[in-house]
Amino acid sequence: MRKRLAAVFVVAVGVGLLAATASAGSAPPPPQVTILFSRTAMTASDDYLPDGAFSCQADDAGIATVTGTVAPYLASLGLAPITGTVQTANTQPTVEWCSHYRETKAASWADLSNLASQYGWRFVSHSATYPSVAQWANMSADQVYAETCGSASALEAHGLSGATGMFAWPDNKVAPNALSDVEQCFDVSRRYGAGVSTASQVDNSPYYQSTRQLLGGHCDAGTSQCPSDSIGLRYSPPQNAINQINGLQPGQWLTIQVYLLVTGTNPAYTKSHDRWDCTSSDPTLHWSNDAERYCFSDFQQVMTALASKVAQGQIVITDPATAATLLGRHV
Repeated sequence: MRKRLAAVFVVAVGVGLLAATASAGSAPPPPQVTILFSRTAMTASDDYLPDGAFSCQADDAGIATVTGTVAPYLASLGLAPITGTVQTANTQPTVEWCSHYRETKAASWADLSNLASQYGWRFVSHSATYPSVAQWANMSADQVYAETCGSASALEAHGLSGATGMFAWPDNKVAPNALSDVEQCFDVSRRYGAGVSTASQVDNSPYYQSTRQLLGGHCDAGTSQCPSDSIGLRYSPPQNAINQINGLQPGQWLTIQVYLLVTGTNPAYTKSHDRWDCTSSDPTLHWSNDAERYCFSDFQQVMTALASKVAQGQIVITDPATAATLLGRHV
């Protein structure tokens, strides 16, 4: 299964840039940015791993929910299309399922359809079941195909656009026995890194692209004001992403990934281990003990800077299928 999307989604502010690129032939495309939501996390759950598969209870306290806050906010800035990744076999018809140690509620098929119809979101594969390295290694060829190409087919069967643009390797680990199917069925596959991709990367095997994460972690100030945490990661300073946006050049594609966006401080959870503090006006004092919790206020700083560039016609927002096409990836 390999299906090249015929239509390229372009927001109005980018039309002139893309038309100029097409007419210029060999000229590099304008700077592109993809905003990626990992597993399309909708809200939090006050739960933890040992409980049953789909019984975790949503808890919106301290969360910038996707449908209530984040999607309308991005639309108000004129940032579209937004892209979400989807773990297709676990996605339920109307009930949000439990991911990330059962502390996060991921989108249902109904949620995905709503985001697509209301806001023009697009979706790519995060595999079918999120296999571990050991699980990949023990799969038959048919099982590997179901995890990769089959997951794109599932997205398309639900009427969602963009499925073959990217495969997001679970836990950023490439399975050698799955690489051939991924190369045949997807434009590119996601690897974490500095976040900027070019034609030389995306149009040469193994067709990897680079994704920059906005991550929770210990606060950046490095003073006694920062509580200790156990995850060993540094909170992503929003200014670093803003500097990268401001420095983008033609022919470069930046992908920025987030998970769940949080506000204030964490509620008094009874089961969830997640803790955070986004209350300071100084982002260097923001922290989270979960890499997948990032302050919404800092995300807003990054998006405001990006929206300014988009409004000036200096950057185009794209999904992975569009970005890969403009950088010359043809299957």
